[in-house]
Amino acid sequence: MDNEDYHFKFRFVILGDKSVGKTSLLESITQNYGKIMEQEQSDELNMKTVGYMDVDKLFKIAYWEIPGQQRNQDYFYRYCLGSSAAIYMFDVSRRQTFERIETWIQESEKCEIPVRILIGNKVDLYANTKGAVSKSEAVGLAKKYGMEYFETCSIGDTSISLVYDYLFTTIVDSIPNPPTPQSLVGKGILLGKRLLNSSKYQLALCDIASLYE
Repeated sequence: MDNEDYHFKFRFVILGDKSVGKTSLLESITQNYGKIMEQEQSDELNMKTVGYMDVDKLFKIAYWEIPGQQRNQDYFYRYCLGSSAAIYMFDVSRRQTFERIETWIQESEKCEIPVRILIGNKVDLYANTKGAVSKSEAVGLAKKYGMEYFETCSIGDTSISLVYDYLFTTIVDSIPNPPTPQSLVGKGILLGKRLLNSSKYQLALCDIASLYE
């Protein structure tokens, strides 16, 4: 498949401490929502790119998971810059991961990522864990940074659908009709050949241009 053969392309970045469930989240989303087109793993980055067809549009979505032990701010900036969404994840059964998630948030704030969410993972372990992070605490932190909060389980994929639906819908709803490169500045969304070469899209651009004649 041509690397530019899509309608829209954007990227999600997944951040949080080691062993909070980022890799499991990545695997669950890429296995259930789209077909994997590219994948690469290194000490600095775990990347998967999928092609996801929604009605009549093909979306190329890249997921970049930054390993929890990687705390170099240069890497944060390099991999977060240009992302459409950031997923900050902690383990509700390990309070220290919640206490450190704010550092992850603050270190990536300069990238001005448009859509950001907070995920509390392993809520199925909450009842059996002393000192677990309460939902009210997590919601409070999410509100502090203008984010939505979601909870997921350590086993199963059912809770992932709410996360994916929110992220995908929020990003797609932010795309103007018709979209232009100028109107997408700061959103981290790219236009592909399937859109740019379509007669319907080109006609829509002509209609916009006629308004300024």
